[in-house]
Amino acid sequence: MRGRGVLRSRRPWVAAGSVALALTLLVPTLSACGASGGNELVVPVLWASGTGDSASGGIERARVRVGNGDGGFTVDLADSEAEGAGPAWLAASASAAAVATLVSGVDPSTLEVSFSVTGRIDGPSGGAALAVGVLAAIRGLTLRDGVTMTGTISPDGFVGRIGAVATKVRAAADNGFNVVLVPVANATDRDVETGLDVVALGESLGVEVRPVVDLGAAVAAFTGGPITAGPDSPPPLRPAVEAVAASTSEAMVARLADALAVSSASSSVREIPAIRLASAQSALAAGNLADAYGIATDGWLRLQRNSASEATTAAALASGVETVRARLGSEAASVMAAADAALDRAGNGDTLSGVARLNLPAALGWLTYARAVAEAVASVVPTALGADQLGALAGTLAEQRAEVEVLWPDAEEAVLALNEGGVRLTDDPAAFLDGYTGLIVSAAKANETYLADVLDTGRVGQAVTQTAAVATTVLSTLAESGATPEIRASAALSWWFITAAEVAGRQAYGLEDLGIGTGIGAPANQQALDTAIRNASDTITAAAGNLDSQGVDTGYPVWSAAWGVAAAAGDTDTAAADGEILALGELWYSAVTTFLLTAATAPRLI
Repeated sequence: MRGRGVLRSRRPWVAAGSVALALTLLVPTLSACGASGGNELVVPVLWASGTGDSASGGIERARVRVGNGDGGFTVDLADSEAEGAGPAWLAASASAAAVATLVSGVDPSTLEVSFSVTGRIDGPSGGAALAVGVLAAIRGLTLRDGVTMTGTISPDGFVGRIGAVATKVRAAADNGFNVVLVPVANATDRDVETGLDVVALGESLGVEVRPVVDLGAAVAAFTGGPITAGPDSPPPLRPAVEAVAASTSEAMVARLADALAVSSASSSVREIPAIRLASAQSALAAGNLADAYGIATDGWLRLQRNSASEATTAAALASGVETVRARLGSEAASVMAAADAALDRAGNGDTLSGVARLNLPAALGWLTYARAVAEAVASVVPTALGADQLGALAGTLAEQRAEVEVLWPDAEEAVLALNEGGVRLTDDPAAFLDGYTGLIVSAAKANETYLADVLDTGRVGQAVTQTAAVATTVLSTLAESGATPEIRASAALSWWFITAAEVAGRQAYGLEDLGIGTGIGAPANQQALDTAIRNASDTITAAAGNLDSQGVDTGYPVWSAAWGVAAAAGDTDTAAADGEILALGELWYSAVTTFLLTAATAPRLI
């Protein structure tokens, strides 16, 4: 997800209502579920199966319970039919528990979330509805009758695209529901039988099909509560972080210029980075720091990756694969050592201010991700079959080295510049972070099961597709190791984001080849990907604005999100989704950071 991991914005269509906007309504006003020992809700979740004439759909009335406890979640698969959908329900419910708890502002170590289901589900498309149920149960809200929903849920609360919407709309009508919430990216899907889009199909059946973009809008529709508008723009960077933004932007533009000046790569490899350089230089001259840094970073990473890939492919063809394998093995070991050294030096937040410490796991993502990918590459190099595969792996390694040696120090500098501001945060940040680590690990594990058992991603096939599986194994070990709380939390985030991106990439965006050591490719569903980028940015803007009003310095997530979006927006001259993947990675880390800061500054509600 970082560099080559997971998600580019071409001005997407956005529906009203960001998940972070809902926080301004929910956090101050609702009582603790602990007052009654727990809250329980029944959530009507749409499902569909089959295709064509054999397609069918229905409603699964999932029972969601949230109460006091030691943290974690469980799923009760009540009969054999539900057991058959075990991995799908597990993925949906784990993501729902993680996202809803993150958004709620409640310390996850105090919550136990349980789900009881009796019927069917067609994959993570139940995640958004279940997340509504969890958030409503935490806050003691009542769900309105006659409303149902379908859609996946992303780490930032975005409701993702799903399939078989027309079948699900018919199922809702057959079961007496009058409002169906669908992902905004599915709003223009057409019914094969009638040719109507799903909104018009709903009208013909007496059902309002309402597109929603995120969890905030979905909660408002289910509960009837309004969403309070948040700021339209993020808070300005405070002077110390702005100074870091200026210096790192100037350095990144200069770095790309210098790299192009000495590059011996082919003109095809140099072409896009040269275009990026011109755009970044113009942005820097105009004082647009985020544009300059984001566009230059995209160009520089492309140059590093593609130059290494081209040179290694040529070397393998000239001197044979065995010589190149040995060199790549040494390079992978070198990147692992560099990442380990950086983690050892900076992975302990004991000496940092409270606000910097809670920002550190996201920044460390550059290192945890690079460390895992480098080890994964080392594991598959011996089985790489040809020059092209070795070239792809070399490009991946070059990108990870760039992240360890440049992007991590830039991120660290921004985190260290954050202003403490006298804001009272959690009294025990180590335990606070560990609570989130456990929650996020459960979601990552569930995604892994779903990918392996349901999507059948073929992770044990060609060498270049094995790296994601090995990388997640490395991250899982690190997340559950004796490392510092900051490193464990960072590894858990990287693990969750890799798996969430692979699920979303395949199901929501049509990126079948998304993986580590492979080309990103062009998304089949560009609008869905664009909308996800924009919504994540809006989520961070709203949450950061709320935090800023309390005196919390949100400079790191605001800066990271801004340059990530700039990298995506500047990448309009290629069909591949490299820029979007880079952007969504930054946005997911940034969104979760604002959620952590919100919970750390909120009154203890449980």
